[in-house]
Amino acid sequence: SPPSNYASLRKSYPGFKWSFYSNPLGFSGAIRAGLHKVRFPWVYLLNSDIALARDALESLAPYRSVTFFSIASQIALKDVTRFRDETNLTILFLENDLATIHDRIPEFPGTAENFYAGGGASLFQTDLLRSFVNDSLVYDPFYWEDVEWGWRARKLGYRSLFCPESMAHHRQHSTISRHFSADEVDAVFQRNRFLFQLRNFTTVGSTERVLKAIAQAPSNLSDYFLKPRSLYHIARGRFWNHLVPVDDAAVLETGPHEEHEASV
Repeated sequence: SPPSNYASLRKSYPGFKWSFYSNPLGFSGAIRAGLHKVRFPWVYLLNSDIALARDALESLAPYRSVTFFSIASQIALKDVTRFRDETNLTILFLENDLATIHDRIPEFPGTAENFYAGGGASLFQTDLLRSFVNDSLVYDPFYWEDVEWGWRARKLGYRSLFCPESMAHHRQHSTISRHFSADEVDAVFQRNRFLFQLRNFTTVGSTERVLKAIAQAPSNLSDYFLKPRSLYHIARGRFWNHLVPVDDAAVLETGPHEEHEASV
């Protein structure tokens, strides 16, 4: 977007810092660019199609701890007639030996252990996020980057927290749909799902099952995995996971519901 589109906002909020880029950066690229300018130990990532409740940041800020990589706000869909398929209370599991992600509907009032925090409405430890973002550019333009952040953080011994009092209201896909068709979005999601598993699962799941799914996919998706650059990124991801000798099964286990007290 040209700076002129934001002239009125810049005038209304002179204390804010703005950055403009001539080319689209993709999800991870935009975050990487923004992180270069972050000077604080925690950073909140907010998608442009999400509106926070007035007390959203105040509600989750007290839970910051060196043991947590991320603290997720609860996402509610602006279209209340839709099924809540996005809440930011997440789980990663195997379904037919393939990596699968799912958002659970909160059934309790307090905070809870989370698998990963969605990159559109969550608070993260800045330095840890910086260490993950460069590698996650492989998922451009979107989807599954934040799953890998959560995976790597858990392998390094960090936890993720879900804070239901911190509310974020989402108009789903309103940004993506301006540039990508529904079929294109689904193709990117499936490609990155397979890419995540090949990069990160070394002791669980089935590589044979992933390769079979890729072979059965449309040619434009399967051809992606034959490119030398793609094979390099898969090898690079697997190498990182071998350097952190934590069993994949232990990482996949999401603990039971546990409430946490806010720090003073």
